[in-house]
Amino acid sequence: MIVQAGKPAQERQPDEGTTQDTVQQPREETVTLHPLSSPFHTPSAFFQSVARLGIQAALALEHAHQLGVVHRDIKPGNLLLDASGNVWISDFGLARSRNDPGVTRSGDLIGTLRYMSPEQASAKRGLSDQRTDVYSLGATLYELLTLEPAFPGEEPREVLRQLAFEEPRRPRSLNPAIPPDLETIVMKAMGKTPDERYSTAQELADDLRRFLDDTPILARRPTYGQRLRKWGRRHKAWMTAGVAAMAVTILALAVSTVLVWKAQHETQAALGDAREEKAKAEKEEQHAKQNLALAVRRSMIC
Repeated sequence: MIVQAGKPAQERQPDEGTTQDTVQQPREETVTLHPLSSPFHTPSAFFQSVARLGIQAALALEHAHQLGVVHRDIKPGNLLLDASGNVWISDFGLARSRNDPGVTRSGDLIGTLRYMSPEQASAKRGLSDQRTDVYSLGATLYELLTLEPAFPGEEPREVLRQLAFEEPRRPRSLNPAIPPDLETIVMKAMGKTPDERYSTAQELADDLRRFLDDTPILARRPTYGQRLRKWGRRHKAWMTAGVAAMAVTILALAVSTVLVWKAQHETQAALGDAREEKAKAEKEEQHAKQNLALAVRRSMIC
């Protein structure tokens, strides 16, 4: 089951009964297909080639999405490259119609783990829409750019934990030659929550086209505040504990400050009383000396 990017008329029915749209069968032709992970032989145009391939794959997905079909297993092995440089999307075995809630809310892990969206990996009982495929295509482009998986864990549980709680390393930290705009596009496609991603595969294709045309892209790098909020959403327990600890620390500091101020006030008051007592004693001593001198003079007169 293969879809050639940019050729919607050649899309085959992904799963019998999953959509009501009539889709033409492909023409009979001999096509040699290679996995998209095959090496490129034009290093100087590597990043532009990745962007062009991403556009083709995104447009093919957009066509499937317009028919109400979500692939749910986009990965390098399911994006095939023919001798003419055209991308074909294969293996619609896990594809389901968005209009069939009985199969999209299965609560099962569906897809290839490294390229699953976080909502797929969590197996939550929620609708997986077209943004699931946007994430998986972003993860595929990430691996094409860096030649490393976005989440390199060896064990399935470790990969699931990374998908749920960690951000992938910035592609430019692995290969500084990657253009910043292309990195920004890929990272937006891989947003942890669907709302952080491109809404449609078409939007992803459009931003990749802007990159190729050297015009401003719509995606923006997250600010420090946005990254902090995202971290907090993913680590609510830690954030709650941190806020509680901070509150206790502030309260303890406030109490300590009050106690220190009170002690200083009492010390100053005691010092003031002592000075007053000393002055009073000195005054009385002076008065006593004066009385003594007066008494001595009177006795001498007598």
